[in-house]
Order: sequence, then C-alpha cells, then structure tokens
Amino acid sequence: MADAWVPSYKPGFLAEVLALPDKIKNQVLTKIADLERDPHPDGHTKKQLKHMKNKLHRLRSGDYRVFYTFDESHVSLLALRRRDDETYDSDIDPEFLGGGDVDVSLDRPVQPDWEQWSKPPDPKATSFPEPITTTLLSALRIPEELHPRLVSITSREALFACPAVPDEYLLLIDEHMFVKPVSTRLDQPDLVGTASDDLFRYVNGELDAFLLKLSPEQEKYVKWAIDAAGPTLVKGGPGSGKSTVALYRAREILAVLRASGVTHPRILFTTYTVPLVNMSERLLRTLLGEDLVAVDVRNYDKLVHEILSGAGRRMKITTDAQTRQVFSTAFQTAAFEGSPTEQANQRSSVDKLGLDYIRDEVLTVIQARGLQSLDDYLGAARIGRRVPLSVTQRIAVWTVHETFQRCLTQRSLRTWQQVRAEAATLVASGRSAIPKYDAVIIDEAQDLDPTVLRMLVGLCAAPNRLFVTADAQQAIYRSGFNWSDVHDDLRFQGRTGVLRANHRSTRQIAEAAAAYLAAGDDEPEMEPQTFVHDGPLPVIRRVHDRSSEVALLRTYVLGAAREIRLTLGSCAVLVPTNDVGRTIASDLTASGVEAVFQETREVDIAAKQVKVLTLAASKGLEFPIVAVAGLTTSGYPFIPAAAPLQMVVEILAKERRTMYVAMTRAMRALLVLPPADSDSSLFEGFDPTRWNCA
Repeated sequence: MADAWVPSYKPGFLAEVLALPDKIKNQVLTKIADLERDPHPDGHTKKQLKHMKNKLHRLRSGDYRVFYTFDESHVSLLALRRRDDETYDSDIDPEFLGGGDVDVSLDRPVQPDWEQWSKPPDPKATSFPEPITTTLLSALRIPEELHPRLVSITSREALFACPAVPDEYLLLIDEHMFVKPVSTRLDQPDLVGTASDDLFRYVNGELDAFLLKLSPEQEKYVKWAIDAAGPTLVKGGPGSGKSTVALYRAREILAVLRASGVTHPRILFTTYTVPLVNMSERLLRTLLGEDLVAVDVRNYDKLVHEILSGAGRRMKITTDAQTRQVFSTAFQTAAFEGSPTEQANQRSSVDKLGLDYIRDEVLTVIQARGLQSLDDYLGAARIGRRVPLSVTQRIAVWTVHETFQRCLTQRSLRTWQQVRAEAATLVASGRSAIPKYDAVIIDEAQDLDPTVLRMLVGLCAAPNRLFVTADAQQAIYRSGFNWSDVHDDLRFQGRTGVLRANHRSTRQIAEAAAAYLAAGDDEPEMEPQTFVHDGPLPVIRRVHDRSSEVALLRTYVLGAAREIRLTLGSCAVLVPTNDVGRTIASDLTASGVEAVFQETREVDIAAKQVKVLTLAASKGLEFPIVAVAGLTTSGYPFIPAAAPLQMVVEILAKERRTMYVAMTRAMRALLVLPPADSDSSLFEGFDPTRWNCA
C-alpha cells in the first residue's frame, strides 16, 4: 500500500472544480486531499460502485460526489457531480451510465461510424441549461477580454461557431453546460502536477497548467541509463509519447547535473518544428518552473542561424523554388571532364537519372551528409537510395554538384543543407560562439540531416549526457545513415529502449495505417504496438474530381466534429503541395467551412479554422480529425518519364512513407480521398478489413 497516492486529473474534472461556488471549493479540495492519503472504500464517505468492473469509486463531499479510480500508486479523478437523492445513494448511477441500468466495462466506448457522421445535423439548436455569465467565465479562467463574445451565446451550436475564441475555452464551457456520462472521461488524458498542493494552486489561479501523466512504460525511460557511459536512444511508434519522455528527461538530467556539483547547468532541448518548440517550452515551464532558465529550447535551424551569425557568416538561404531554378541551370550547364566519349557517357547517365533524382541525390546524400570530396562520395553507402550508381554515374553527379555549388555562390545563395553542414563544421572545429551544453536532448531525430545531428552532438559536453528520441517508421526521406557514421559518440549499444504503447491514435487508425505502409515494397517490419483508444474504422472514399472531394471533406469535418464534440479547429486536411493546399482551403471556405492554409514554418495549431497543410509539414503534429486529400492533382505522385524501375520504386516508397506519417497524425477520425481513376500503386494497399471502403 502506498504511503500517499499521486493524484491525476481528467480535464473535464478540472473544469467542474473551477465552476464550483467559492464556498464549496475548499470543502471539496479538502476531501480530495484526504482521498490522496487513502482512496480505499470505507463504507461511509468512500464507496465502491459496480461500474467499470468494480474499479469505479465515489467520494462524498456534502452535496457533491467525486468519481475516481485508483491503483497501487495513483488515484485518477474522473468527474464531479452534484448529489441526486434518487440516484447517488444506489450502487447504480444512471448519470454515470448516461441512462440505462447496465454495467460499464473498461473498454472505451465505440465511436460513431462514417454513416452516422455523414447524416445532416439536427436543425434544432441545443439550448444551454443555464446562461453564460461573467461569473461563470471567470470561474473557468476564461480571459476577460473574451467575455463580451460569449455572454450572449445561448446554444451549443452558436458556441462552437463563436469567432476568435480558442477551442480550449469553448470546450470548457461545453463540459460545464452538458453533463456527459462519466464513462466518456476514460478517453481524456490524465494530467498531473509537480507538487502535492497543485490542485489548490490551480483553483486559486497560481498554476497555469498540468502535465500529461506518464504511463509506467514511459516513466521507465525517464531515468533509464541516465548515468551510463554513452548516449541513450528511445524509439517508439507514432503516439508512443517519446516527446513527453524527453520533457521529463530534461528535469531528471537537471537534477543529476546539480547533484554532481554543476551549479549552473545548461541543457539544450531541440525538436523538429517551430510549433513543437513552442509547445515543448510551455510544458517545460510547467514542469520546471523557475528552473526553465537552465533549459534552452530550440528549433535546430534557429540554432544553425545563431552559430553562423556568431561566426560572422551572413547567408541568404534559398527557397524551394530558387533551389529548383538554380539546380536546373547547373544540371543543364555542367561541363564533364575526360575524353569526348567519357563526357558523353556522363551526360547520358545524368540525363537518364533525371533532374529531380539528381537534385535529391545532391541535397540528401552529398550536402546533407557534408561530403567534402569525390572520394567521400564514391565511398558513401547511400543507404535508402534504391537506384545503384556506377562509378561513372557518381563522377557525373559530383560534377553537377560542383556546378550547383558555383551557381549558388555566384548568386550569394546557400541551401539549407549547406548552412547546416557549415554550422556543424564550425562546432567541430571549436569556432562556434555557442559554448557547449552540459546535456543535449534531441527530440524526433529520425529525419534530421546527419550534419545537424553532428552539430548537436558536438554541442554536448559529454556523450553520456546525450538523449535522443526517434521513430524509424516515421522517417519520410529515409536518406539513410548509421548513427556511428554521423559521429563517433553516437553509439547506443545497450542503451536503446522501445516504447510500444500508442497513446495518440485509435487502434483502428494505427493498424490501418501500418497495413497501408506494409503494402509497399521492401518496407521494414513494424514494431508491435499496444493501444489505449478504440474507435471507428478509418474511411477511404475514391473521388473523381475536386468538387466531389470538397463536398466529401465538408460532410466529413462537420459530421466528425459534431459527433466527437469538438470544434472545426480540431480538424486538419493534409495535402501533397502548397498550391493544392491553398486551393482546397479556398474551396472549403467557399462551401461554408472556414479553412486556412498554413505553410510549413507558419503552422498555428491554435487556429480556429480547419487547418490545411502539406503532408510533410504535419510531421510531429497531431489532430483529433484528419483528412488526407488533394491526391487527385495531375501528376501526383510525379514519376519522371522513362524512369528506371528501381527509381520508380524508390519514389513510391518515399511517398508511401509520407502518406503513412500523415495518416498517423489522426487521433480519433481519419479520411483518405485517393483519385478514382489513378493506376498508381501508391493508392493501393487499403485492406477492406481495416478500412471503411464502402
């Protein structure tokens, strides 16, 4: 038996506590504090109920009842309800069940299927049982500047249509207004504090937020191998909580450094995208409090900029369009060496490979790995590139690469791959203005350029203070490298852990996406996963044109948001290209569903509209409702004319991995809209036992 149980809270429970009358709050909080000392039933204030296989309990506090579950170390607070004389003194509580007198298991409630989502909404408005008042809004911690927009709203439909109010506040009001069965709380995440009085502090406005509770599997890797001789790698599939583990690892490393005598520790925490950096910094602020000053949270490309600026390097970085234009010039004007026959053979070899393939080869193999000479390139393994290149072909590619370098220099331009490589060189040579960190945490490392990894490793003062999370299944570009080839310090023997539980997607979505990926040629075996959530099968509908696609998207996002009880800001439409994204966002808005296209470096996950972004830009993000669309675009996937079979296979494998990553962004609902008239194998592999294919 534990000396004290650590409390965790469902978001809905926190909203209910905030909305309590002031004179009741302290009474309830005091009872909860007693519950944390001993949650076992006592036959009086604490009682075991028949629900959830007898794992549900209720705590009596005056006219209120707190519903909770507990295990050996944690007590999970699910819901707060006002007492009803006709129900709460019985063993079966109809309010928990949502009506009816049946037992409820721990299995998650089955969500509505596509056919239910696609039904037109009930035209009748769902009126609130009580008015929205400024007193209520203040109790729910909704910012005062939003009150004028909310106090005049009288129905649920009008609430979710309210402009310029973040989703989290709309959902708080909805939770308060409509009492939902306690069983629905099982799908909400468990939140925890960092101190025993955090619930008091939260209610009194002294604490901004709680943190996600770690599962036992995740908790294991927070301290695992922390004093080992070398770096630690934690792998896991989509939704396994690698990033959450990385956040807690930062706190643990900070404690270890201070215990070892480091009085002013410096930790670098870096992740893939700017939205993830912002989210990580907010969570670390809650986790660390004032100690956040010891952690530098960065997007790695901003770190690259700082290193180059500190060395006096001012470089203009190419856009994608500029890269393509300059490379096209280099490809056409490259002057090959040797006899006329040798020159002709080299020109013929690059022409057969095609401009796009050579450009990818130069960017992802030569520049991204920081290869410095032809000999380096001739000896490179090219892991992940399926088209074998002869010595003649590699010499020709290197010539195009050198021509590309000169063309960029003439225009005072550099690619992202070049500036990352230069930053890595500055760090390795000791010329970086940024001093080394006592520890470095690299989150989502699977798609980083080897030069970026080299730079980050070089910024770490000691190899055993390096912590890396990665997911090989999500690596889109699969440029391929061995860890130890990047840096001698990246050797993880005996220090590689695997997270297997998926806390993000439903079992149905994750298994359908995995089956789709496995249908591709020569894909690696997937790591086995367990799942926390269940739901409906993901949906596939083949479309003939843009108008039918937009009509399906409109029906889907409106229906899914309505049934899952979320706002349109919870929906994302993922597309192949920027141009397609802008068109779909415009078409959706014209159809009455407000949507906004967001470019890769401008993703705003808090936007209230349906978010439209590219497949690649969705990496590292998650959305309750996802649609993969825009696939009817002419030429997608683009396969060069007369491309050899191995090149076709490589291109399709990359696009299939991209589709897989996009699918696994979905938490509760997924729709994929492939073209009806395409014969590409990219749009096959949808197993009808795992997808709703009607």
